[in-house]
This record gives sequence, C-alpha cells and structure tokens, in this order.
Amino acid sequence: MKSKKTLLALAAAGAVALLLPFFIMQAGMSAITAGVSTNFSEDDEDQCTTAVSSNTSVNPALVAALSGNANAAELAQALLEGKGVDLKGLSFTRSMVAGIIGNFYVESGVTFARAEKTAGNSGQMDNMSNDAADSWSKGGPRGLGIAQWTWNPGRAGNLINVARSKNANWYDGDVQVQLIVDELASGYMASVYVPLKATTTPEDAARLWLTKYEGIGTGTLPARQAAAKSALDALNSLNIGATQISYSGGGTTTDLVWHPTGGRVRNVKDCGGSGTTTASTATMGAVGGAPTTRGDYSWMCNTDQHVCKNGDAGAFYAHLEYGYQCVWYAWNRLAMIHGSTGWNWVVGDGGQIANNVKGKAGWTVSDTPKPGDGASGTSKPFAGTTHVAVVEEVQPDATGWKVRLSEGNFCTSGGSGCWAGYSGTRWLTKADMGGVQFFRNASWK
Repeated sequence: MKSKKTLLALAAAGAVALLLPFFIMQAGMSAITAGVSTNFSEDDEDQCTTAVSSNTSVNPALVAALSGNANAAELAQALLEGKGVDLKGLSFTRSMVAGIIGNFYVESGVTFARAEKTAGNSGQMDNMSNDAADSWSKGGPRGLGIAQWTWNPGRAGNLINVARSKNANWYDGDVQVQLIVDELASGYMASVYVPLKATTTPEDAARLWLTKYEGIGTGTLPARQAAAKSALDALNSLNIGATQISYSGGGTTTDLVWHPTGGRVRNVKDCGGSGTTTASTATMGAVGGAPTTRGDYSWMCNTDQHVCKNGDAGAFYAHLEYGYQCVWYAWNRLAMIHGSTGWNWVVGDGGQIANNVKGKAGWTVSDTPKPGDGASGTSKPFAGTTHVAVVEEVQPDATGWKVRLSEGNFCTSGGSGCWAGYSGTRWLTKADMGGVQFFRNASWK
C-alpha cells in the first residue's frame, strides 16, 4: 500500500488515466458480443468444444472485457474459481471481487510485476529477483505487487516469503493472490473478510477494501468505486464465477466461449450447436476452497462458519443434535459459497431436500449440475441411505459430465455424525448420478 501522500498525488495526476480503459470497456464489450463470427470451419468446431471444456487458463474473453488486463482476469478467476490458489475455505462473490479489482486499479493498475516508483526505480525493478526485492523493500515503505504491499519485515516481506515457499517469484500472480487469501483467512478475517462478505454492491466493497484492507483515507474512493462498478459489469457480462459457461453440443445466443486461436470471442451457437439449451446441459467450472481430501471439518475454521474444533456448530445451520450429519455440512458449506443473504435452509433429511424445495419461491431443481449446487437423493449413488452433498466441480466426461462432491458424515470408523466425517474426494459421472437431483437458489450468484 502506498502512503497517503503518494495516493493523493496519484489521484490528482494519474488515477483517471488508469481508469480510462475500464470506462471504455463497456462499449468494447458490446462490440465483442455484436461482432461474434458466424463462419467457423469444421476444424474450428473441435477447437470450440475444447475451448468450452477447458478450465485451466485465463479466459481471454475476460481479458478483453477488462480492457486487455490479463492480471485483473487472473485475479478474478483465482478468487471466483480457485484457479491456482488455495482459497482456504473462503468464497467470493463477483461484487466482492469487483471491489478488490477497483482498488487495485488505483494502487497498481492491477499489475503483479509492479515495484513502487522511487528515485532509484523508474521501472527496472518490476521483475527483480526475490533476493533483490527482499533487500530493496527493507529500504523504507516501498510498495510491491498488485496491492503495493509495504514494509519488510511486514507485508512486503510476507509476499516474498510466500514466493519462496512456492519456489516462485514475488511478481507471480498466484503468489500474490495466495497472500491476499492468507491474510483474509487469518488476521484480516474479522476486520475485512466478514464485513466484505456482507457488502452487496461493488461500491460498498471498494470502500470496505480501501478503509480496512488498504487502511488509508478515502480521497481516491470515487475512482476506485467507478472502476469497481465497471469490473462487475465485465464479470457479469461473461458470467464469471461459480456459474460458468455451458456446452452440450448446443448453446444459447448468450453463451460466450473463448477460441484457442488468438483468444477470439465466439458464440457457442457458432461452434456447431443448434442454438438451444437442452436438459442435458451441464455448467462446467469449479467453486474452489474445499479440500480434495478426507478428514475433519477444521478447514472451515477461517471462514464465516468458524468451525474450528469438535463441538463447533457453525453459523448458518447450527444444528448438532445428531452430530456432524450430511445435512449440517451441506447447508453450512452452501452458505460459505453463496453467502447467507436472501435465502434460508429448508427442512428435510438429506435425500428429501431437493423434493422439499420444489415449488418454493426462488428454488430450482434440475437433473444437470452447476458448481455450487446441492445434490440430494435416496437412490443411486446414494442408495441405501438419504444423503445430500455439495457440487464443488463439474468437468466434461464421456457420459456428458462428471462432478466432484464435498460431503459430510463420511465416518471411516463406523457410526454416524463423527467429527472426522468430511470427504472431498468423490468424483461421479452423469451415469453414476442418475438418481440424484441438483438444487439451487435464485439468490446464489
């Protein structure tokens, strides 16, 4: 973070210049969607299918929507999809992420490789080694990275330590996003993450981030809020986050994909689809944050549920009358992913929940999954029991799709409702999940 003096100078002399691409972005996004090509070759169709199924790199369409800023796109995908980072059980809405991006536009132009300009640095230090950054940042409050972390020992030093622990460089995006998550999951949980989770607009999120995470005055707040609003428009325009693009051999005229050759934005319809969404369409993507292992629930400690030790009941569904059951886990995990505003849990045993929400305002039940859905059933693959789980990931599969579930009440020592009953390991295909229904609420973004 920069000093107040530096920030005020930036606001007066350069903040508007940093934000101009963002204000142009909305018109540019319209141009992107209006200019969708309709002359793909047959070879292109295979590439389109691959592009829709891919979930391993920064989305070029998002880069374009964010005025060509690949660092902003990487930050957004890391926080919203868990790409390249351990989210430690935290979850983020698009509005939260937009508020963060808006702040970083003023701090650094949303640039990972950014060392604060000083009398001895006119840009040549932006890609210095960890050792050089370690020495340089000890010379005073010199900012490093997307957030311009300062002081060593201190937050600049912490950035370098994270880089070294990952055998990476301080200017790598995954290193800097990991530091943000690490801070929010520890010392900044109560003061930043919890109130940030409660914000409902990008402007409020930008204010909270500025005053609580950056810890400085509000002189540059209008510029940060304007950038945050534009960032949210970009994220919403491409449906970035737990709700991802879909493909089942067809598509709607609003489903955008990114073409692997040149990152050109295309429409699913132009990839050989019929232009209609079918009942078999699954939404590909990942939520991020839930361990892919088995064990107890202490990984939920540094989240808004605060489940740290045996006996902790969580905040959203605080019912341990029967121990740590699948229902207890599913509702609390869904609240971690989607927040707890605008919806509430529904009564029922695990396998009854999908049927119980049918007909209730705001609820949808489907036979196709989206990341962040609940999954409820009493037959295959939950045969012999009544069970509910959470969809953490959806990926393409020969059967149509496959999902990774996170689940409670997986007690390896027998019995029911045990503390060490968490499982995040199970992958099941469309064929496996024939007896399961997926449920979601309209307020889940």
